[in-house]
Amino acid sequence: GHRVVEARDGIEALHAIANGPCDLAILDMAMPGASGVEVLRRLDASAPGVRPVSILLTASSMQEVGEEARAAGEDRILRKPVSADDLDRVLASLFQDQRREESDLGAGLAAELARLAALARIELRERIGELLVKLGQGERSDTAADAHRIAGLAAQFDWLQIAEAA
Repeated sequence: GHRVVEARDGIEALHAIANGPCDLAILDMAMPGASGVEVLRRLDASAPGVRPVSILLTASSMQEVGEEARAAGEDRILRKPVSADDLDRVLASLFQDQRREESDLGAGLAAELARLAALARIELRERIGELLVKLGQGERSDTAADAHRIAGLAAQFDWLQIAEAA
């Protein structure tokens, strides 16, 4: 579900990120035009708040580039050659909090949906009861509108038998 954008150099990467949306930037420390660190610095200067999570790739020693990269605000540094396992591990650590938040959000939405469904069941019973009383008393005024409201509420929760009967 992701869209990958490839840049030939640092300047092209800078424009691609700035014109986003971009969730993750994997930048090489030695890109022509602008290094990965330079791309991050320029993003901060020209488009504050646009910077995505960043992984900088380097063939140099970590100590050599670490200070400069940290000063530029990188999220992670990977030493080349990078394996798929290395990248997977770093991505998992970078996005773990986001996945946890999404999971918590999903649990909260499920609980809210269950609460709404319980309230809808109560309301449906009341509406059906009122409609049956009206019909039992031979009252026909607004019964079509009442049945329509019952059908609409039932359909929202995919209770199709009730919706069709109404």
